[in-house]
Amino acid sequence: MHEKKPRITYGELGKYLISLGFEETERTGHRVFRNNEFDSLIMLPRHRRNRLVEPRHLSMIRVNLTGKGIPGG
Repeated sequence: MHEKKPRITYGELGKYLISLGFEETERTGHRVFRNNEFDSLIMLPRHRRNRLVEPRHLSMIRVNLTGKGIPGG
C-alpha cells in the first residue's frame, strides 16, 4: 500500500505558517517566513499560491518546525 502524499498549496501553507506566528515577507523570487520567538526562518520559492507544494519543501518545513519545537509543527 502506498502512503498518501500530503496535498497542500503554497497559499494554504503560508496561511498555516502565519497561524503559527510566522511573518511573511517577499524577496526577489522568494517568500520568507520568519518566527522570531523560535528563531526560525523558512524561505520558499515564490510560486503561484494555488500550486501544490513540492514534497521536498514540506519535508524541509517539517524538520524546521519540529527541530525548533514550534507547537503545531
